[in-house]
Amino acid sequence: MRMIKKTIAFFMLLFVLASCGGCVDECETAIEMSSFTDRYLTLARSKEAAYGGDWEQALLGADFVRSQMVGNDIREYVRIIENNRAYELFTLFDQENREFADFHETRLFISDIVDGEYRYLISFDIPNRRANAYGGLVFTDVDFDGVNDVLVWLGHEGNQGVITYSAFLNRGDTYIVTNFYEIPFPAISCTREKILGGVRNWAASHSSFLYMFIAGEFIMTDSFIREVCRYTHELMYIITLCDGQEVNEVYFYPENQVKIFELFYAEDSKWGLDRCRWRNVFDMH
Repeated sequence: MRMIKKTIAFFMLLFVLASCGGCVDECETAIEMSSFTDRYLTLARSKEAAYGGDWEQALLGADFVRSQMVGNDIREYVRIIENNRAYELFTLFDQENREFADFHETRLFISDIVDGEYRYLISFDIPNRRANAYGGLVFTDVDFDGVNDVLVWLGHEGNQGVITYSAFLNRGDTYIVTNFYEIPFPAISCTREKILGGVRNWAASHSSFLYMFIAGEFIMTDSFIREVCRYTHELMYIITLCDGQEVNEVYFYPENQVKIFELFYAEDSKWGLDRCRWRNVFDMH
């Protein structure tokens, strides 16, 4: 009798498995996401705490990482808790391309902490192959609404080593993605509600940009180039954008030094480059 019951149970199991054949992909996706957002985050938090923040030591013996992460291996983990909200940044390296530093992806997970428990809120894939958890997170207000947003360092780009950040704007119970990553070497002025960016074009040429947060995105409103003329070797200030309008105003130094100071360096000038107006995001780490 017992043998008959076992046989019936076995065939019933086969029937259930067969009937689920059409939803295998969907089930596997659900399991994968669950293991990452729940099981893995839980283990990462406990191991990170147990090893005093030494993430490399925390990974030792975590054999399930290679099987659960579908070909990826988590190499870096950073957790910051602020105002009962946890921000966790992971960097995953592709197993097939481990020798190439650029082959990796970074993910940001944000959770609320309620009665000591993590409640998943939202997550983001960071769309930049040079981003990594080692760069950490920056909390500052970039849209000037009085609430700190979260910034993720995207690494260095190009032969001039341009530094950029992804910004996720805090909307209370959610976060929104912006085009903040377009601003090179960002510096913030909360008093003027503007963001300064800049790049080095070549050895004797630098461009500067002003941005404002308008209708949900960061808009460049002003720009100028400071460079040495290749022919006369004079220092030039070339305004190319003013209040959103394309212009071409050229000022030579030293013959226009008073005007140059008034435009770019004076305390009440639009740019205020010679004053303590700007807070460099890179210095906030």
